[in-house]
Amino acid sequence: MSGSHRLANHPTSGAQRMRGFTLVELLIVAVVLAVLAAIVVPTLGNATAPLPRPLADLIEHDLRRARIESIGQVREMLVVVGRERDRWWIQTADAAGAQGALPNSVRILGRGTLAPFEGLALELRVDGATPPSADAVIAAYTAQGVRDNRTVDVTLVHQAADEPVARWRIAPQRSRLQDIELSTGSSSMGSGSTR
Repeated sequence: MSGSHRLANHPTSGAQRMRGFTLVELLIVAVVLAVLAAIVVPTLGNATAPLPRPLADLIEHDLRRARIESIGQVREMLVVVGRERDRWWIQTADAAGAQGALPNSVRILGRGTLAPFEGLALELRVDGATPPSADAVIAAYTAQGVRDNRTVDVTLVHQAADEPVARWRIAPQRSRLQDIELSTGSSSMGSGSTR
């Protein structure tokens, strides 16, 4: 018996092995892909939203920088939030506004490295009161690097919806931000920890 004769009589010849997918198999694959897409797509949408913790870390960095600058220059330093509430900077106590800001200390939400925070603003409460709609000092350091005794609450909000995203507190004489739970009862950072 030759090899070609065996292949011709075998029920699973090459032509029969080359079959396509059935309609049922294609439908099962489509359903599985649809379920996976329903799980993954909402997660990807949230991945583009900026996380508030890096912003809090940057504010803390600037508070520490203001303290170091006050000691190094033996001058009073201020951390100021602009009247638009979308920017902050460090300046000497005798400087006039953002024009007197220290080099590389002006931070603007929605620009540069803060581009993902476009449309957000900082709401302030200093010792429980909302400051007037002008530049607001959130921290003042003496020439020895000692911060003032004011309690400052900073809330990151969506300007259009007036919806809070995160809330932090700067305790008197401190340069760290403490996470505060939002009024909805959920933690702004998910942990509510003190930094």
